[in-house]
Amino acid sequence: MDRKYFVPAVLVALLSGPAFAAEHKGWVYDGLTGWSSVNDSGLSDNAFASNSNIGYRWGEFGIEVGHSFFGKFKDSSVVGGTTVDVDTKVDGWNAGINVNHDINEKWSVQGRIGVFDWNADGHAASGASSARFSDSGNDWYGGVSLDHKWRDSSSLGFGYTYFKANGANIHLWGLHTEHRFGSH
Repeated sequence: MDRKYFVPAVLVALLSGPAFAAEHKGWVYDGLTGWSSVNDSGLSDNAFASNSNIGYRWGEFGIEVGHSFFGKFKDSSVVGGTTVDVDTKVDGWNAGINVNHDINEKWSVQGRIGVFDWNADGHAASGASSARFSDSGNDWYGGVSLDHKWRDSSSLGFGYTYFKANGANIHLWGLHTEHRFGSH
């Protein structure tokens, strides 16, 4: 999805339809675990990944902090007739805001956006030559999820989060879980 359409699409999804259930106020844990893919110049791969957050919600709006890891991405490319093997491990901390909209008593949609403080460590090898590299920086993340409340304080659903890390576009799809603490 093109970035310029991402935030408006999330806002439309969150604000469409009336809310029938009382929104949660209190501490929230949420996680997204599943499959990630990366696309960067010279690197295109998939790996197991997870993002866990703890936050506080005041009705529909909340804040969150968390950590993400993306396993190890591996790829090979031919440069000047020589094969170069690259592997990179990316992880980082995130902090942002989220909006949760209860569609009815059982279903909710959630959106999030914030800062992604990432770190990438990798290795490139060609024949007997190899080199290690490391990079870090601050970019952004944004995501959406659709959840089903299966208990008063817990939900399961499907989610997607996009992470920007320098030139890399990292996509995380998977199972979204949420547990709410405190008043409802």
